[in-house]
Amino acid sequence: EVGPYLESRGLFPSYLHRAGVGYLSSEDVPKFLELVERVGGVETAKEVGLITPSGHMLTGGIFFPVYDQDGSIQTFSIRLLPSAELVQKGASPHWTLKIPPFYPLGCMYPRSGMDLLKGRATFICEGAIDTITLLQNGYNAIGLLGVSNWKPHFLEFVGTKETIIAFDRDENRSGQKAAVKLAAKI
Repeated sequence: EVGPYLESRGLFPSYLHRAGVGYLSSEDVPKFLELVERVGGVETAKEVGLITPSGHMLTGGIFFPVYDQDGSIQTFSIRLLPSAELVQKGASPHWTLKIPPFYPLGCMYPRSGMDLLKGRATFICEGAIDTITLLQNGYNAIGLLGVSNWKPHFLEFVGTKETIIAFDRDENRSGQKAAVKLAAKI
């Protein structure tokens, strides 16, 4: 199910592997819980969002690592597949782990750091899939983890002469409204 979903979104398996994208299935939960115990236990997993307040593990999700400008993982943006238990129960398919101290940064960079191509436009995207789609096709891109997560210091990481805001065209027009607000700031 993961492969066809990612292919339907236009993502290349070779690029996803290089970017460190992974999948957590229900079969992986025992190994994952061992890791959770080693890094702080179930309470920590609840604090960062790996286990929801109702006690559900975020399984059936694609984990997109969010790298900082130095190439270190800050946090993970998670896209739950339509068949995931939580989505079937009506939850949003979009999750971001709240891993301190980096979570407030809220920006997704290319894995190799800020090796953006000089002289080319940089796209500011709304989320992980849009960002990776552009990066894998040779474009400069950084991704916000939602349209309201822009921070003024992100401008120093754009580093190109032209910036293109590429937010989603949602039915409720939130992406378009946020793009207009961001354009006025930059």
